[in-house]
Amino acid sequence: MSDKVAADPLYKELGKIVEETRRMLKMAGSNPVKVTVSSSLRMLGVQSAEALVGGKVGQAEVSFTFRSDEREFRKSPSEVLGPYPLEYFLSALGFCELTQYGRYAAYLGLKLDDVRIIVKGVFDKRGLYGIGDVDSAFSEISITTNIVGGMTRDEAAELVKWVRRCCVVYNTLKKATKIVENISLNGQLVENHVSEPIPESAAD
Repeated sequence: MSDKVAADPLYKELGKIVEETRRMLKMAGSNPVKVTVSSSLRMLGVQSAEALVGGKVGQAEVSFTFRSDEREFRKSPSEVLGPYPLEYFLSALGFCELTQYGRYAAYLGLKLDDVRIIVKGVFDKRGLYGIGDVDSAFSEISITTNIVGGMTRDEAAELVKWVRRCCVVYNTLKKATKIVENISLNGQLVENHVSEPIPESAAD
């Protein structure tokens, strides 16, 4: 068992927490249980910015500061204040999926040691600079995932279904762009999955 997973204080409790939370949410029936997530941002320079996020943990407040920068305009590494905004964007997808892997592995009682994810996005730089009518959106996002743990291929596939169903970021992005997934278990391919965005005309 990976020390970083087993040593987490939540490791032994998470399955029961998820089960109890699901039970309580089911009691809400068809009534929405809305959650708002926010970030407070400000400019640090002409191409750099800072975001402050946080909230309550028990009765205490916690906060975290993130900085971003467009490093292609900088002359030396020492001038760079942080990652590209788009790197945060793609990392958010990976972070969200990783939390779901841990959450639903615990819920399903699976032995999970680690999950490694690489997220990549492709866009046309012409759109970023307003050339013609070129779209600046990502044309494709790819997710390469390797699950490490003592589970069967079928159990891994079931875990992936839960992650795909419950990841807020994934389910938001799949409505807008093509997402290509390559999922492996202990280095062996489990599945390739492609999600195509639904055209607006079809969604109406």
